[in-house]
Amino acid sequence: MIELEQVKQYIKLNNIEQAKAILENLLQKDNTNKEIYLELAKCYLNKEKEKSVEYLEKYVEFGGKDDNVFILLAKLYRECEKIEKANNILLKVKDQNTEDFLIEKFKVSIKKHNNEELINCMYRLTKISEKCDNEIRFILLKRSKEKWLFEGEDSLCKEIDIICKYIEKNDPDLDMIRMLSITLRKEEVVKNRTLKNKIIKILEENRINSKKLRAANIFLNEIEILEKKIVLKSKPKSLTIQLTSKCNLRCIMCHPVSSMEKDKIDNCIGNDMSEQNYKELIKLIPYLTELILQGGETFLYPKILDLLEEAYKNKVEIQVITNGLLLNQKSIQTLISCNATVNISIDGFNEEVYEKIRFGGKFKNLVSNLELIKKMRSEKKNSLKLRLLMVVMKSNYKQIENGLYFAKKYSFDEMNISPIRSGLSVQEECIFDISYNDDIVKYLQDNKSNFDNIARNLNIALNNMLPNIDDYNNMKKYKNEHLPQPIYDLEKTVLKNDVLDGPVFCCLPWTNAYIFSHNVMYPTCFCTHFTTFPKNQRQKTISELWNGREMMFYREAITRNEQHVICTRLCLKNNVVKNDMKQSWI
Repeated sequence: MIELEQVKQYIKLNNIEQAKAILENLLQKDNTNKEIYLELAKCYLNKEKEKSVEYLEKYVEFGGKDDNVFILLAKLYRECEKIEKANNILLKVKDQNTEDFLIEKFKVSIKKHNNEELINCMYRLTKISEKCDNEIRFILLKRSKEKWLFEGEDSLCKEIDIICKYIEKNDPDLDMIRMLSITLRKEEVVKNRTLKNKIIKILEENRINSKKLRAANIFLNEIEILEKKIVLKSKPKSLTIQLTSKCNLRCIMCHPVSSMEKDKIDNCIGNDMSEQNYKELIKLIPYLTELILQGGETFLYPKILDLLEEAYKNKVEIQVITNGLLLNQKSIQTLISCNATVNISIDGFNEEVYEKIRFGGKFKNLVSNLELIKKMRSEKKNSLKLRLLMVVMKSNYKQIENGLYFAKKYSFDEMNISPIRSGLSVQEECIFDISYNDDIVKYLQDNKSNFDNIARNLNIALNNMLPNIDDYNNMKKYKNEHLPQPIYDLEKTVLKNDVLDGPVFCCLPWTNAYIFSHNVMYPTCFCTHFTTFPKNQRQKTISELWNGREMMFYREAITRNEQHVICTRLCLKNNVVKNDMKQSWI
C-alpha cells in the first residue's frame, strides 16, 4: 500500500501529524488492517502511551504476530503497571531466546515478584547480554542484604553461576566475591551432598573457563572450602603482611621488638621481610583480592612504594597501616594514586596524651603530615580513604569525642575505636581485662549513643569495637579464660573427631593469611600462636607457610569441629574480636 509506505517515511522524518492524518483516512476505509493500527501506535508512542497501547492491542486483535511488537506492548503494559497483561503478551513471542525478549521478561519478572522466572531470566541474560548487568547485580545484592533466597536447588545453582560470571566479568567485584562466599556457607548447601556436588561442578567449570588469575583462584578456593581440603592449591584471597618489625616509636601498648629499650628508639632494630618473600609476594599479588601492609612502621620498609604500585596495577584492594609520622609528599602521592585505604594510628588528640602513649612521636609532626594529606587530597579528585585508628585505654578513654572532631578537621572518612588488648601492653592501661575498670567501661557505655550522634553529624563513619557491658561482665566473670592464650604444642595435640558434615566454624584459614616478619603465618593477627618465633631457621617461602603445619592444623581442627583446641578463647566466646572479624572474608 503506497500510502503506508509514505506514512513510514513521515514517521522517520518526525512528521507525525501528517502521518496521523493519512492513517486516520485509511482507517475509515479499512478498520481491520493491522498495519494501519501498528503505524498509528508508533505515532502516539512518545506522547500518548495509552493510545499507543490501544492501537497495538488492535494490531494483535486483527492477527498481528510480530515478536518485536509483542515485546513493545509488554514494555508499555509494564510501564503502566499492567503486569499480568505484560506477562500474557510475552507468552505470544515465538523466539524467546533473543536479547530484547529476555530483557523485557526480566523486568516483568521483577514486577511480578516471581523469583523462579526472575532467576531464569537473569541466568539466560548473563550468557548473551550485558545490558541489564547493573540491575541484575542490584537484585543479587538486595537478596543478600535482605536474606531472602531463590527457592529450589536449580535456582540456587543458577544464582551461583550468575555470581561467578560477574566475578569473572567485573574483576574484581568485591561485593560479588563476598556474596559468593556467604551463599556457599549456608547450611543447606554444605549439608546437601548432591547439591554441593552440583555447585562444585559449576565452580570448576567457571574456574576452567576463567581467563583471570584472581577469579580462577576464587573459584578454586571456594571448591576447596566446600571439600574441606587441608592442603590447598588455591592461594589466599586476603593477605596481611608485616613488612618490617622496625619502628620509629615505642608505644605503650605495642612492642614490635621486645628487646628495644624505652629510651633508645632505633629504627634499625628489627627485621624486614626477606628478599625471597618479596619476590614471591610480587608474583602472588595478581591472585589477591586484598593486600594489607603493616609494620612495625610500614614506611620504614624500603620497597613499600613499589609494592603499592604493583598492587594497584593488579586491581588489588590496598590497605596500609601506619603511624603517619614518616609520610611525605612522594608517599602521599603514591597512596592517592593507588586509591589506597590509609589507616593512621592516633591514640591521643593533644600533645600530652599523644606523646605519652606513642613514645618517641611528636604531635606537631603528625599534625603537619595530616595537613599535607588534606591539602593534596583537595587538589585532585581521588578515591583515597582515610581511616583513624584509636586504641582505647585508661590514658585516653575521655578523648574519643575529641578524636571525632579531630577526624573531621583532617578529613578522615572513618574512625575505628578498639579496646587495648592484654599481652605486652602496660597492665594498668588494660581497662577491659586484667585491671577491669568498671567505672570507665560504664562511662564508655553511657556515652556510646553520644559518640554515634556526633559521628553522624560530622559525617564520620564510626566503627565502635569496644565491648558492651554484657561482653565486659562476661569477660570479668570468666577472667581466667581471658588471660594470655597458652602456646600450643602441635606435636602433642591429637584431634579425635571425624570431619563434620555442616558448615565450618570459620573459613579464615582457607581465605586469609597473616605473615609476621619473623617468618610465621596465621590466619589473622588474633589467632593463637603455637610456638615462640623460630630462631636460626631457614626462611620459608609464602607458599610453604600457606601449607605449613600451623595453617594445616587450623584447617584440620576446624573441619573436625575441634576449634576449641586451637582458636582463641575470645573468638570462641564471640567477645571483643567479633567486630574486628566482620570485615574479613568469612
